[in-house]
Amino acid sequence: MKYIVKGKKLVTVSKLGTIENGAMAIENGKIINISSWQELKEQYTYDFPIFDYSSYVITPSLVDCHTHLLEFAPTSLYPVSPNTHFIAAKAILFKALSSGITALGEQNLRTSPM
Repeated sequence: MKYIVKGKKLVTVSKLGTIENGAMAIENGKIINISSWQELKEQYTYDFPIFDYSSYVITPSLVDCHTHLLEFAPTSLYPVSPNTHFIAAKAILFKALSSGITALGEQNLRTSPM
């Protein structure tokens, strides 16, 4: 599968910096080119479908592969009951999302073979 994603701003976190009216060409699940929309549309639009997110800022995702959020954080921040544990977990997960973390790998010491 191949396609182009275009955005109002494309944050690259590289020497390219943030590209106003930026776009990414993606093929087989890999980014093959990042540039301005003007440049990419001349190279790829003849056979690449376009996903237009021109009203949005596109950023890289952050993956936190080793957390203990649901094990320790709720008990250290909030009184613990089954209901408050769930509420605290939701609050912590929403905080992670608002910080840019888009995926978590939860570790549970009670079941992890260490």
